[in-house]
Amino acid sequence: MRGPEAKTPITRLDPLLFGALAILLLLHLPNLPAWVGLFIVQALVWRAVHDRGQQAGSRLPRLPLPNKAFLGTLLILMSLFTYVQFSTVLGRDAGTSLFVITSALKVLETRTLREARILALLGFFLLLTHFLFSQEPLQVLLLLLPLALLLGALLGFGLGEDRSLTPRARLSLAGRLLLPTLPLMLALFVLFPRPPGPLWGVHTPEKRAVTGLSDHMEPGQISRLTLSGELAFRANFDGPPPPPAQRYWRGPVLWNYDGKRWTRMEDGIRPPPVEDTLGEPLHYTITLEPHGQNWLFALDIPVSVPRRSRLTRALELAYFMPLEDRLRYEVSSNPDYRLDTELSRHERRAATALPDGLPRLKALAATWRAQSTRNSQIIEQALQHFNREPFRYTLTPDTLPPEGGMDHFLFDTRNGFCEHYASAFVLLMRAAGLPARVVTGYLGGEYNPDGQYLIVRQSDAHAWAEVWLENEGWVRIDPTAAIAPNRIEMGLAGALEDPSLLSASDRREPGLIRWASLKLDAGYNAWNEWVLGYGPEQQQKFLETLGLREIKLFSLGLLTLLAAGLLIAGGLLLSRHWPARLPRDPVEADWQRIERRLAHQGLERQNGETVRQFTQRIARMHPHLRPALTRTTDLYLRLNYARTPGASTRLRFREAARALQRELRLKL
Repeated sequence: MRGPEAKTPITRLDPLLFGALAILLLLHLPNLPAWVGLFIVQALVWRAVHDRGQQAGSRLPRLPLPNKAFLGTLLILMSLFTYVQFSTVLGRDAGTSLFVITSALKVLETRTLREARILALLGFFLLLTHFLFSQEPLQVLLLLLPLALLLGALLGFGLGEDRSLTPRARLSLAGRLLLPTLPLMLALFVLFPRPPGPLWGVHTPEKRAVTGLSDHMEPGQISRLTLSGELAFRANFDGPPPPPAQRYWRGPVLWNYDGKRWTRMEDGIRPPPVEDTLGEPLHYTITLEPHGQNWLFALDIPVSVPRRSRLTRALELAYFMPLEDRLRYEVSSNPDYRLDTELSRHERRAATALPDGLPRLKALAATWRAQSTRNSQIIEQALQHFNREPFRYTLTPDTLPPEGGMDHFLFDTRNGFCEHYASAFVLLMRAAGLPARVVTGYLGGEYNPDGQYLIVRQSDAHAWAEVWLENEGWVRIDPTAAIAPNRIEMGLAGALEDPSLLSASDRREPGLIRWASLKLDAGYNAWNEWVLGYGPEQQQKFLETLGLREIKLFSLGLLTLLAAGLLIAGGLLLSRHWPARLPRDPVEADWQRIERRLAHQGLERQNGETVRQFTQRIARMHPHLRPALTRTTDLYLRLNYARTPGASTRLRFREAARALQRELRLKL
């Protein structure tokens, strides 16, 4: 938009433009600080009141827009607030906050058609910032509306302020312009050479609240986590998933105990132990939700290492950085294994250390040590003890005292969750002279038949033990199986006396809600796999299904150009046979309805007859219609030929045209 028309003042923002910006700014409210959200709402309300007050007949006051000095002062203050909030003006959160603030200020500044067009183009960049926070399918669907509104606003700028199509007509036209581009966008997405990593894999260093396993464990921590039905990860297997008894998803390994809390031990630079695999490994892909820590999860025992990660001495999968974004990785595990390892002096000391106190626990372990000739017998006696004594598996255990908590648990309260039993078992083994450690992770997972994958939630969080035996290495022992065997096969809901504490999805009760939940989760999984996770590997798999194996990058680029060219040529051919019709001007639409009404009564407009001549002829034939015909004709001609007819003229013409149509229905 150039020349004098670009500087044409506007009395109010185009309703499509204002609606698009309002949606885009308000959708950012959950992502940004509360004071930014308050500023956005105030700016939008100010502009809405100003625009409404400019309309004829409005009862709202004519609120003026702020001047440039006031806007400049606001910009400086908001920039300072942003820096104080984030200690920077860069990065996702700080940068988006500043961009949203400047966009809201631009809404208050816009007074000409040129500025309105700039504001519309700014809206497209504002739309893109939403994908820095979420790429969920619902978010994409929501953002289609402001996209169409922005296109509809741009369509109106070329027609001028007063002669533009109605907002509804422009929105309909924008939708029709978008639809033919979908095949081209789909072809480019599928065929264009993919960079490594997810489509929107943007690292965000800002720390945000996440849910997941911590790097330490203390009584009550995992039981609280299991009350959350949030997703931990999904696992797609190359074949059927393993049975429930083999679904131990390994996470942090804990060695050090101070009487209340278990913590990890740095593994140094020693290589991981060598595994002797006794069967076929399982190959699967995990889509892991962000948890803010730097470890990944895999079935016991991982035999392959995903990209940008390493296998620690304790057989943990350690990622190269804290996981702040969703990650998709491939891994292999072997559920039948034997670790060929020797404990170092440091590891043995850490795996046999005991806190002060715990006299009853140590005495019980000494009894088992005296009664056993083999280390395996000590393990059996411990499991039998948990099975015979009145222990109870519960999400609401009694609170343990800060000193000697495990003594009170084993001999007094006897009710606890997996972290209680894993802690007590490991301490009993250490007191009996066996090296032992705690392993945390997840157990189980719900199978989704629609997508043929496992859903592992935070409610599947679990802790178990590993005991080191001569000539066998580390052996997994789950003491929970001795108290609540249903926990292994049926999940958490099958092991609790009162599963009502769990969410409906975690209880896995059959019914419409669970069916709908699985269907929805399958849709999210497909979105993550084929859209957000559509990288080079996925693209190669898809091309192989089309018979294009080992296609080179250059050939793939040519194929993309060919497909795009064919789609564009096809669209041009279709447009010649079925040209898109612009929505009619509402003024012309009203006048044509009048002419059709007259033609229905046998009063047709003759060839070469002007509008004025036509209505004068009708007035001579029907004098009672002369006032309405004259008034409507004058307004119609003024709208078509006056240089600046104004919005009020259109409003008066619409009223006159409708009054004339009523008279034609009654008097002809």
